[in-house]
Order: sequence, then structure tokens, then C-alpha cells
Amino acid sequence: MIFSLCRAALTLLTACCVFAVPLAGPAESAAVGQTVSTEELLETIFQSLDLPTLARTPSLVPTAFEAASEWGIIDISTVSPAQPVTQGDAVYFAFLSMGWSHEAQLANWLCGDGTPPPAWTEQIRQGTLILAEQVKPAAPSELWENPDVLLTPQEAQKLAKWLGDCRQALIWDKKFSSPAGTLWLRRTGTGRPPAGWQVSLASFETYDEASSFLQKIQGRLPKNLRLSIIDGNPRYDVVTPKVASAAIAQAQAKQLPGSAVVPAATDSSIQTLFFAGWSPAKLSDTYVTTSQQLSNNRSLPLSEYGRITGSEAAINGGYFYMGQPIGTIFISGVPQNTAYPQRSMVAWKANGGTFFGSGDFRIQLQNGGRQVGVPRTINKETLPGELGFFSGELGRSVAMSSATRLFSLSKGKLRLLQSDPTTMKPTDWLLEDRSINGRLSEGDPITLNVQWRDENAQGTVGALQGGPLLLKDGKIQRMNEGIAVGVINRRHPRTLVGRIGKTVWWLAVDGRAPWHSSGLTLDEATTLGQYLGFTDLLNLDGGGSTELLYHGYPVNKPSDGRERKLPYAVCFGGTIPPQPVQMATDNPEEDVIEQLLNKLLSH
Repeated sequence: MIFSLCRAALTLLTACCVFAVPLAGPAESAAVGQTVSTEELLETIFQSLDLPTLARTPSLVPTAFEAASEWGIIDISTVSPAQPVTQGDAVYFAFLSMGWSHEAQLANWLCGDGTPPPAWTEQIRQGTLILAEQVKPAAPSELWENPDVLLTPQEAQKLAKWLGDCRQALIWDKKFSSPAGTLWLRRTGTGRPPAGWQVSLASFETYDEASSFLQKIQGRLPKNLRLSIIDGNPRYDVVTPKVASAAIAQAQAKQLPGSAVVPAATDSSIQTLFFAGWSPAKLSDTYVTTSQQLSNNRSLPLSEYGRITGSEAAINGGYFYMGQPIGTIFISGVPQNTAYPQRSMVAWKANGGTFFGSGDFRIQLQNGGRQVGVPRTINKETLPGELGFFSGELGRSVAMSSATRLFSLSKGKLRLLQSDPTTMKPTDWLLEDRSINGRLSEGDPITLNVQWRDENAQGTVGALQGGPLLLKDGKIQRMNEGIAVGVINRRHPRTLVGRIGKTVWWLAVDGRAPWHSSGLTLDEATTLGQYLGFTDLLNLDGGGSTELLYHGYPVNKPSDGRERKLPYAVCFGGTIPPQPVQMATDNPEEDVIEQLLNKLLSH
């Protein structure tokens, strides 16, 4: 029996999600000798997908059952090799062996019982039955129409043939529309289990930070747990030694607070890909917001941006370093950060248009039509002899010089202050004058004039800089815009924004996980953009920062295994609270290390 089903919480979705409901009652019996055991099914799946087998000890013959146990496909505490399997088991184990557990969670959430991820095993199983019908090529219909019937050798052969077809091409491409916008999920290819697993304890922006962390904790760890530093380009992760068993890595992670299980290595020859995209129904629902605008913290995980604003969706934005944004940012038409020279941006305008191109700009201060000066800094420390501009969204954390003249700009008039920007309201604008003779005075009628290098950017109300620009008006762009070669030429998770016709899409492309998604080089990202029909496409910050939030849940898999804290994000819908939310501030590094040590020493 086939039903169209969506949870009440998702009634706004208009995508048609059709799946087969399992038959009620116990599994039907099959003729003697016509059943398939768990071990036989796994051997069929592994042979069809050309997956390697392994043994727990050198004396044992390598088997698919042992490999499936080590990789977390089966749980040997509940499944035995001789146990007969159902048709639903065949679908479930097949999708898990291809690395589609994440997609099964999403399918169950959006087209099944409405349970958002993370899902229980049974919910993932239901998701695989949904996928079996929706993917191309679809699985043999009897497998997902009658999931509780015992599997026969003949049906196992049909499964094997389908898996062989899946190795050639497998795709799940779904769009879910609501009045707020459209969610796009796309997965292609069959993955392969990683060479092993590691537990990542912490991630740092510099090698020195990672080395300092390692030195402080290594001496107090168990002798058999020797940590190392891996270069994730551009971040550095402190990790445990590689293990072959996913269960062992997960057990280690439980003893290490704040840690995450990650693939130990990736196979560059594997080409499987997952991305999640969001297109807002109204461009005016798109806005950049900062952690300081929302809270008293300098950075927040994306889930907190979504929770505080109540946004329909959210995604990470451009680059940052040591908690500070890099490059052009505009919020409500007000500049928040100086441009990174010769890098591209995406901007949206008051008239509803979108711009892809140069992010270079400057602020010109005018006094009654006479130019007063150009602030060299925005929301950063002002140098002697210069002018500085501060906005309420990012300026509150910047310490003012003691030898300064500080003005508030309200209703076009300057007012001399003796204040600290930490007292600023989100709507305040401040000007700092450290010029020798003083260019600004009490009561000056000052206006701010934004001058763009590309005049087509005029009218910008929201913007963020990334780079490089990959496509412009349908043409491939060849400038690397100062991005490191390793970031360009190696496969990484990617955050992209682009335009198909008049529709703007924000994409989170997963990577560094050969079983789930291998990521993209920038050339591959360009090729993908052309294939999907993008005329304009801009690369944003990627790697472990890549994350897309929908209804409060990540719909992709961040490669760090956990959310990365961000100084700002792009949100769609929702509202910004009038006053920043008071939150517990981040613990100093020393406190985090001590918590980790105390936890370790208690085991």
C-alpha cells in the first residue's frame, strides 16, 4: 500500500514524498532452503559493490560479516551470521554499505514520520525504504513494497544486479518547497568505507595552537593513547591513532568530552557527492548577522544563530581567522568590515537584484558635500593619524585608544563622546578621529558615502566577500583571488552561492568522507555549477565551516564531526532580538583542557 505522508510540523512542504509502508505482522515464512542468511546477504552486497572484506584476527578467513561489523553496518550483539533476513533488511544493509545512512535520516524526516535527525536505527531503516523507491535507478519494487517478507535467493540476485547498476550511476535529487523557500538535497554515487577512524579532540586555526594544546595534555593521557596533529588545510586537528573499527572509535569518543569521530583518510579516486541547498522565496528574507549582534559571545555555532533568530534556514558565510571576519560584510546597507583587496562578493540590493563581482569599496565621509576623509578601518583598532568607523553589530568588542576623539553619528550629526564601544547598542554608529589636527567636530553634519569599485554594486543592502568567483554571466573565471593552492586544487567541503536564472541558491557541499561525500576541487565545483545550470557561482568559506541549517537541524554533515563556531552567518527569515541574548561565555582554553583531563583521568 502506498501513501503520501508528511508530518504535521512539515505541512508547508509541497514536495511529493511517496514511500511504501511495511506490511503488518511477523515476517512471512519462505519455503525451506529458500531463505538467505545475514552472512550470505552481506557477501552478495560486498561482491556487488566490490567492497573489501576483513577478519578480526589473521587466523580467520576474511568475511563480509566481520567487515560489516567493524564498519558499523551491523551490530553483532543483535545480528548473527545464520539469521535469515527480510527484504527490508536487504534494502537497509545495501544502503548502509553504499554510505547512504545520512540520506536515509533525511528521507525519513522529510518524507516519512517527521522525526528529525539524528535518527534511531529503525528510523534509518524506514528511510532506506523511502530511498529505495525515490533513487534512480530505483530498487526492485518487491524489496521495498514487502519489507517484512523473508528474502529469497532469487530476490538476492535482483538486489545484486541493482547494486551493480548503482555502481555505474546512482542519484537522489529532491526539492522540498514551502512559502519560505526551497530545500534542495542531492546525493550521487556509491561510497566506500574509510581506511579507518580517528577521534578528533580539537581543531585549531594554527599549528602552534594545536601543538600547544597537544603538549599540555599528552603527558597526562594513557600511554597507549598517543595523539598527533593532522593538517586539514587550513585547520589543524589533534587526533587519536587510527583504528579499523567504528565501534572502537565511538567508544573512545565517549571518553573524550567534546570530541568527534572522523574518517582517518580519504580516497581521492572516490567520487561520491552530497550537497544541500537553500533558496529563499523572497530575497529580502536574506541577511547577515553576527554573534555579537545576537549575544555576548564573539562566535557561535550555526545552530545558535538559527535558534536565536528563529530563522527558516541558515548557512555559514565568508572567511574568518581567529574569530575575526575577513573581507566585505554589509548588514542593512552598513559596512561591517574592510574589503579584502581583489576578492569577489555576493550582494543583494534594495530593488531585489543580486550582484556577483568585486567586493572592493571604501567609505567616504562628507561634511555638507565636502569630503572630510576616508576611514581606513571598520570595526578594528584605528591607527594614529587615521579615522575609524564602528558599527553596533561588530564594533562592541574593539578597544578604543585612550588618545582618541570619539563621536556618535545620529540623524546625520556628530556628538562628542567619552565612551567605550562595549556600551554600544546594535543601532549605534561611532567615528574615531585620531588625526593630528582633528578632522571631526561636535555638530558636524556628516554623511557616509559608500563607493564601490564596480558601480553595479550600488544599492547593496547585504553582502559578504568570499572568493574566488567561479562563474560570471555563464563564463568561467580564472582568477584565484589570493586563495591558497591547496584550498583550490584539493577536494574539500565547499560552501557556494550562485544564481540559476533569477533564483539564488546557497549550497553546502560535504567532503572529506569517502563513504558519504568526497568534496570538490574548485575546478570540479565550477563543472558542477555549469551542469546544474548556474550562470554565476561564488566560492565561500568551506572545510569544517560548511554547514546548512534547516528548521534548526544541520542537513549536511560537517566534516569536523561537530559544528564549528562562526563569528557571523547568513540567515533566512526569523528576526534578530532587539538586545543581544546573554549567554554563558566560552571557557578559556585552560579550562577546556582541564575539563578534558579530568574526564580522561576518571576512566
